[in-house]
Amino acid sequence: MPFFHEKAPDTIFCHANVLDKFSKSTNPEERYVWWGKISVSNHLGDLEKYINEINNQAKKQETYLFLYCPDSPHPTMHVARVLEISREDQSASQHTPSYYGDLLKKYKIPYWFKISDITRASLFTVIQQLLTTDNLHYDPVQANSYPMVVYLNRENVFFPAEKMYESLLGGYQMRCFKTGNNCSFEILYNPKQVFIGCPFNKAFLTRMKFAVRPILENLGCSVWIASDVFSNFDVMCKVCKAIQSSGKAIIDITGWNPNVLLELGLLYGNNKDVLLLKQKDEKIPVDLSGMEYLEYDPDDFEALGNNLIKYFKGEGV
Repeated sequence: MPFFHEKAPDTIFCHANVLDKFSKSTNPEERYVWWGKISVSNHLGDLEKYINEINNQAKKQETYLFLYCPDSPHPTMHVARVLEISREDQSASQHTPSYYGDLLKKYKIPYWFKISDITRASLFTVIQQLLTTDNLHYDPVQANSYPMVVYLNRENVFFPAEKMYESLLGGYQMRCFKTGNNCSFEILYNPKQVFIGCPFNKAFLTRMKFAVRPILENLGCSVWIASDVFSNFDVMCKVCKAIQSSGKAIIDITGWNPNVLLELGLLYGNNKDVLLLKQKDEKIPVDLSGMEYLEYDPDDFEALGNNLIKYFKGEGV
Protein backbone atom coordinates (compact mmCIF):
# COMPACT_ATOMS: atom_id res chain seq x y z
CA MET A 1 0.00 0.00 0.00
CA PRO A 2 1.24 3.53 -0.73
CA PHE A 3 1.46 4.46 2.96
CA PHE A 4 4.23 1.86 3.37
CA HIS A 5 6.68 3.55 1.04
CA GLU A 6 6.71 5.74 -2.07
CA LYS A 7 7.82 2.75 -4.14
CA ALA A 8 5.10 0.45 -2.80
CA PRO A 9 2.84 0.83 -5.88
CA ASP A 10 5.76 -0.41 -8.04
CA THR A 11 6.51 -3.46 -5.88
CA ILE A 12 6.29 -6.06 -8.65
CA PHE A 13 8.43 -3.98 -10.97
CA CYS A 14 11.14 -3.43 -8.32
CA HIS A 15 11.41 -7.16 -7.63
CA ALA A 16 11.29 -8.08 -11.32
CA ASN A 17 14.19 -5.70 -11.97
CA VAL A 18 16.31 -7.56 -9.39
CA LEU A 19 15.40 -10.84 -11.07
CA ASP A 20 16.29 -9.39 -14.45
CA LYS A 21 19.69 -8.31 -13.12
CA PHE A 22 20.58 -11.79 -11.86
CA SER A 23 18.87 -13.79 -14.62
CA LYS A 24 22.02 -13.35 -16.69
CA SER A 25 24.25 -14.88 -13.99
CA THR A 26 26.16 -18.00 -15.03
CA ASN A 27 25.39 -19.43 -11.60
CA PRO A 28 21.74 -20.60 -11.52
CA GLU A 29 21.70 -20.32 -7.73
CA GLU A 30 22.14 -16.55 -8.05
CA ARG A 31 18.89 -16.12 -9.97
CA TYR A 32 16.47 -15.03 -7.28
CA VAL A 33 15.03 -12.06 -5.40
CA TRP A 34 13.94 -11.75 -1.76
CA TRP A 35 10.32 -10.73 -1.15
CA GLY A 36 9.68 -9.46 2.36
CA LYS A 37 6.19 -9.83 3.81
CA ILE A 38 5.57 -6.58 5.70
CA SER A 39 3.57 -6.69 8.92
CA VAL A 40 1.95 -3.64 10.48
CA SER A 41 0.46 -5.62 13.37
CA ASN A 42 3.38 -8.10 13.55
CA HIS A 43 0.83 -10.89 13.10
CA LEU A 44 0.76 -12.85 9.86
CA GLY A 45 -0.99 -16.02 10.80
CA ASP A 46 0.62 -19.18 12.03
CA LEU A 47 3.03 -19.66 9.14
CA GLU A 48 5.83 -20.73 11.48
CA LYS A 49 4.61 -24.32 11.75
CA TYR A 50 4.50 -24.64 7.95
CA ILE A 51 7.95 -23.23 7.08
CA ASN A 52 9.86 -26.51 7.18
CA GLU A 53 7.10 -28.31 5.30
CA ILE A 54 6.98 -25.66 2.57
CA ASN A 55 10.77 -25.48 2.25
CA ASN A 56 10.97 -29.25 1.86
CA GLN A 57 8.22 -29.18 -0.74
CA ALA A 58 9.90 -26.35 -2.67
CA LYS A 59 12.98 -28.54 -3.17
CA LYS A 60 10.88 -31.24 -4.83
CA GLN A 61 8.18 -29.44 -6.79
CA GLU A 62 7.00 -26.00 -7.84
CA THR A 63 5.64 -24.02 -4.92
CA TYR A 64 3.88 -20.70 -5.38
CA LEU A 65 3.27 -17.45 -3.62
CA PHE A 66 0.08 -15.81 -4.89
CA LEU A 67 0.52 -12.04 -4.71
CA TYR A 68 -2.95 -10.56 -4.61
CA CYS A 69 -3.04 -6.77 -4.42
CA PRO A 70 -6.61 -5.62 -3.65
CA ASP A 71 -5.74 -2.07 -2.58
CA SER A 72 -6.31 -0.37 -5.92
CA PRO A 73 -9.23 0.31 -8.28
CA HIS A 74 -7.90 -2.54 -10.43
CA PRO A 75 -6.86 -5.50 -8.21
CA THR A 76 -3.96 -7.52 -9.59
CA MET A 77 -2.77 -11.08 -9.18
CA HIS A 78 0.80 -12.24 -9.68
CA VAL A 79 2.27 -15.69 -9.14
CA ALA A 80 5.81 -16.17 -7.85
CA ARG A 81 7.86 -19.33 -7.66
CA VAL A 82 9.15 -19.83 -4.10
CA LEU A 83 12.48 -21.52 -3.45
CA GLU A 84 12.62 -20.94 0.29
CA ILE A 85 11.03 -19.15 3.25
CA SER A 86 13.42 -17.54 5.71
CA ARG A 87 13.06 -15.84 9.10
CA GLU A 88 16.48 -14.16 8.76
CA ASP A 89 16.64 -10.48 7.82
CA GLN A 90 17.45 -10.24 4.09
CA SER A 91 17.11 -6.47 3.71
CA ALA A 92 20.85 -5.91 3.19
CA SER A 93 21.15 -8.56 0.47
CA GLN A 94 22.01 -7.49 -3.06
CA HIS A 95 19.08 -9.70 -4.05
CA THR A 96 16.63 -7.45 -2.17
CA PRO A 97 15.10 -4.18 -3.47
CA SER A 98 16.77 -1.31 -1.62
CA TYR A 99 13.57 0.27 -0.30
CA TYR A 100 13.12 -2.54 2.26
CA GLY A 101 15.81 -0.81 4.35
CA ASP A 102 13.52 2.19 4.79
CA LEU A 103 10.52 0.00 5.54
CA LEU A 104 12.28 -1.78 8.41
CA LYS A 105 12.61 1.53 10.23
CA LYS A 106 8.84 1.55 10.69
CA TYR A 107 7.57 -2.02 10.18
CA LYS A 108 8.59 -5.60 10.83
CA ILE A 109 9.16 -8.27 8.21
CA PRO A 110 8.71 -11.66 9.93
CA TYR A 111 9.06 -13.73 6.73
CA TRP A 112 11.20 -13.50 3.60
CA PHE A 113 10.33 -15.44 0.46
CA LYS A 114 13.16 -16.41 -1.91
CA ILE A 115 11.62 -16.09 -5.37
CA SER A 116 13.06 -17.29 -8.68
CA ASP A 117 10.38 -15.97 -11.05
CA ILE A 118 7.31 -13.74 -11.13
CA THR A 119 4.57 -13.53 -13.72
CA ARG A 120 1.26 -11.74 -13.96
CA ALA A 121 -1.77 -13.99 -13.81
CA SER A 122 -5.44 -13.61 -14.52
CA LEU A 123 -7.20 -13.21 -11.19
CA PHE A 124 -10.24 -15.02 -12.56
CA THR A 125 -8.13 -17.88 -13.97
CA VAL A 126 -6.22 -18.43 -10.73
CA ILE A 127 -9.39 -18.50 -8.64
CA GLN A 128 -11.05 -20.88 -11.10
CA GLN A 129 -8.04 -23.21 -10.97
CA LEU A 130 -8.04 -23.20 -7.19
CA LEU A 131 -11.77 -23.85 -6.98
CA THR A 132 -11.84 -26.64 -9.57
CA THR A 133 -8.66 -28.50 -8.61
CA ASP A 134 -9.17 -31.95 -7.09
CA ASN A 135 -8.02 -32.38 -3.49
CA LEU A 136 -7.72 -28.65 -2.89
CA HIS A 137 -7.73 -27.84 0.80
CA TYR A 138 -6.29 -25.32 3.22
CA ASP A 139 -5.76 -25.12 6.94
CA PRO A 140 -8.99 -23.63 8.39
CA VAL A 141 -6.95 -21.89 11.10
CA GLN A 142 -5.36 -19.88 8.32
CA ALA A 143 -8.60 -18.98 6.55
CA ASN A 144 -8.90 -15.46 7.95
CA SER A 145 -5.23 -14.52 8.15
CA TYR A 146 -2.29 -14.15 5.81
CA PRO A 147 -0.38 -15.91 4.46
CA MET A 148 -2.93 -18.64 3.97
CA VAL A 149 -1.49 -22.07 3.18
CA VAL A 150 -3.22 -23.78 0.25
CA TYR A 151 -2.60 -27.36 -0.86
CA LEU A 152 -3.50 -28.43 -4.37
CA ASN A 153 -2.74 -31.16 -6.88
CA ARG A 154 -2.42 -30.11 -10.49
CA GLU A 155 -0.48 -31.27 -13.52
CA ASN A 156 0.08 -27.87 -15.09
CA VAL A 157 2.68 -25.55 -13.61
CA PHE A 158 3.16 -21.79 -13.87
CA PHE A 159 6.93 -22.02 -14.45
CA PRO A 160 7.88 -25.16 -16.43
CA ALA A 161 11.60 -25.86 -16.10
CA GLU A 162 12.24 -25.80 -19.84
CA LYS A 163 10.86 -22.24 -20.01
CA MET A 164 12.47 -20.85 -16.89
CA TYR A 165 12.73 -17.04 -17.00
CA GLU A 166 10.68 -16.84 -20.18
CA SER A 167 8.01 -15.25 -18.00
CA LEU A 168 10.48 -12.87 -16.33
CA LEU A 169 8.81 -9.49 -16.08
CA GLY A 170 5.69 -11.26 -17.30
CA GLY A 171 2.78 -8.90 -17.70
CA TYR A 172 5.16 -6.13 -18.70
CA GLN A 173 7.08 -7.62 -21.62
CA MET A 174 4.72 -9.39 -23.97
CA ARG A 175 4.87 -11.19 -27.29
CA CYS A 176 4.57 -9.54 -30.70
CA PHE A 177 0.85 -9.44 -31.42
CA LYS A 178 1.49 -9.95 -35.17
CA THR A 179 4.00 -12.81 -35.18
CA GLY A 180 3.49 -14.41 -31.77
CA ASN A 181 7.25 -14.33 -31.17
CA ASN A 182 9.02 -12.46 -28.40
CA CYS A 183 9.20 -8.74 -29.03
CA SER A 184 12.52 -7.81 -30.67
CA PHE A 185 12.65 -4.45 -28.88
CA GLU A 186 13.79 -3.78 -25.36
CA ILE A 187 10.72 -2.88 -23.31
CA LEU A 188 11.44 -0.49 -20.44
CA TYR A 189 8.29 -0.55 -18.34
CA ASN A 190 7.38 2.72 -16.64
CA PRO A 191 4.33 2.39 -14.33
CA LYS A 192 3.90 6.20 -14.39
CA GLN A 193 3.81 6.47 -18.19
CA VAL A 194 0.37 7.13 -19.65
CA PHE A 195 -0.34 6.05 -23.23
CA ILE A 196 -2.58 8.50 -25.10
CA GLY A 197 -4.77 7.28 -27.94
CA CYS A 198 -7.08 9.49 -30.01
CA PRO A 199 -8.04 10.21 -33.63
CA PHE A 200 -5.06 11.63 -35.49
CA ASN A 201 -6.35 15.10 -36.29
CA LYS A 202 -5.61 18.62 -35.07
CA ALA A 203 -8.60 19.07 -32.77
CA PHE A 204 -8.02 15.86 -30.80
CA LEU A 205 -4.22 16.19 -30.67
CA THR A 206 -4.50 19.79 -29.48
CA ARG A 207 -6.84 18.71 -26.69
CA MET A 208 -4.50 15.92 -25.59
CA LYS A 209 -1.33 18.02 -25.76
CA PHE A 210 -2.61 21.21 -24.18
CA ALA A 211 -5.39 20.02 -21.85
CA VAL A 212 -4.59 16.42 -20.90
CA ARG A 213 -0.78 16.25 -20.94
CA PRO A 214 -0.14 19.23 -18.58
CA ILE A 215 -2.54 17.75 -16.02
CA LEU A 216 -0.84 14.36 -16.11
CA GLU A 217 2.67 15.83 -15.91
CA ASN A 218 1.64 17.89 -12.88
CA LEU A 219 0.53 14.63 -11.27
CA GLY A 220 3.99 13.14 -11.82
CA CYS A 221 3.17 11.10 -14.92
CA SER A 222 4.96 10.99 -18.24
CA VAL A 223 2.88 11.03 -21.40
CA TRP A 224 3.30 9.12 -24.66
CA ILE A 225 1.55 10.48 -27.77
CA ALA A 226 2.32 8.89 -31.14
CA SER A 227 2.64 12.19 -33.01
CA ASP A 228 5.48 13.23 -30.67
CA VAL A 229 7.61 10.17 -31.38
CA PHE A 230 9.45 9.55 -34.66
CA SER A 231 10.68 6.05 -35.46
CA ASN A 232 12.14 4.32 -38.49
CA PHE A 233 10.29 1.03 -37.95
CA ASP A 234 6.75 -0.30 -38.29
CA VAL A 235 4.28 2.23 -36.86
CA MET A 236 2.30 -0.48 -35.06
CA CYS A 237 5.51 -1.79 -33.50
CA LYS A 238 6.06 1.72 -32.20
CA VAL A 239 2.55 1.82 -30.76
CA CYS A 240 2.74 -1.72 -29.35
CA LYS A 241 6.09 -0.98 -27.70
CA ALA A 242 4.63 2.16 -26.10
CA ILE A 243 1.60 0.23 -24.84
CA GLN A 244 3.75 -2.46 -23.23
CA SER A 245 5.98 0.11 -21.56
CA SER A 246 3.07 2.13 -20.12
CA GLY A 247 1.30 1.63 -16.81
CA LYS A 248 -1.96 3.33 -17.78
CA ALA A 249 -3.74 4.71 -20.83
CA ILE A 250 -6.28 7.32 -21.84
CA ILE A 251 -8.24 6.52 -24.99
CA ASP A 252 -10.69 8.89 -26.70
CA ILE A 253 -13.16 6.67 -28.52
CA THR A 254 -15.13 9.57 -30.03
CA GLY A 255 -15.84 8.81 -33.68
CA TRP A 256 -14.79 5.14 -33.33
CA ASN A 257 -11.57 5.60 -35.26
CA PRO A 258 -10.29 2.12 -36.35
CA ASN A 259 -6.70 2.85 -35.28
CA VAL A 260 -7.88 3.91 -31.84
CA LEU A 261 -9.99 0.76 -31.49
CA LEU A 262 -6.98 -1.41 -32.40
CA GLU A 263 -4.94 0.38 -29.72
CA LEU A 264 -7.78 -0.17 -27.24
CA GLY A 265 -7.77 -3.90 -27.99
CA LEU A 266 -4.00 -4.10 -27.49
CA LEU A 267 -4.28 -2.26 -24.19
CA TYR A 268 -6.94 -4.62 -22.87
CA GLY A 269 -4.96 -7.59 -24.20
CA ASN A 270 -1.93 -6.36 -22.26
CA ASN A 271 -4.01 -5.94 -19.08
CA LYS A 272 -3.51 -2.17 -18.85
CA ASP A 273 -5.60 0.26 -16.82
CA VAL A 274 -7.57 2.28 -19.39
CA LEU A 275 -9.61 5.45 -18.94
CA LEU A 276 -12.09 5.90 -21.80
CA LEU A 277 -13.03 9.40 -22.94
CA LYS A 278 -15.91 10.33 -25.18
CA GLN A 279 -17.61 13.53 -26.19
CA LYS A 280 -21.16 14.10 -25.01
CA ASP A 281 -23.93 12.56 -27.13
CA GLU A 282 -21.52 10.01 -28.61
CA LYS A 283 -23.36 6.70 -29.04
CA ILE A 284 -21.83 3.56 -27.54
CA PRO A 285 -21.75 0.15 -29.29
CA VAL A 286 -23.58 -2.61 -27.45
CA ASP A 287 -20.35 -4.56 -26.76
CA LEU A 288 -18.92 -1.63 -24.79
CA SER A 289 -22.11 -0.24 -23.30
CA GLY A 290 -21.24 -1.53 -19.85
CA MET A 291 -17.91 0.28 -19.66
CA GLU A 292 -17.37 3.49 -17.69
CA TYR A 293 -16.55 6.63 -19.64
CA LEU A 294 -15.47 10.14 -18.82
CA GLU A 295 -17.72 12.38 -20.89
CA TYR A 296 -16.47 15.83 -21.81
CA ASP A 297 -17.41 18.98 -23.66
CA PRO A 298 -14.85 19.50 -26.46
CA ASP A 299 -14.84 23.25 -25.77
CA ASP A 300 -14.39 23.00 -22.00
CA PHE A 301 -10.73 22.16 -21.34
CA GLU A 302 -10.95 23.17 -17.69
CA ALA A 303 -13.75 20.73 -16.79
CA LEU A 304 -11.94 17.91 -18.57
CA GLY A 305 -8.75 18.70 -16.68
CA ASN A 306 -10.52 18.79 -13.31
CA ASN A 307 -12.16 15.43 -13.93
CA LEU A 308 -8.81 13.90 -14.90
CA ILE A 309 -7.28 15.14 -11.66
CA LYS A 310 -10.10 13.53 -9.66
CA TYR A 311 -9.76 10.26 -11.57
CA PHE A 312 -6.00 9.95 -11.17
CA LYS A 313 -6.22 10.85 -7.49
CA GLY A 314 -8.79 8.11 -7.03
CA GLU A 315 -11.66 10.44 -6.20
CA GLY A 316 -13.95 9.38 -9.03
CA VAL A 317 -15.51 11.72 -11.56
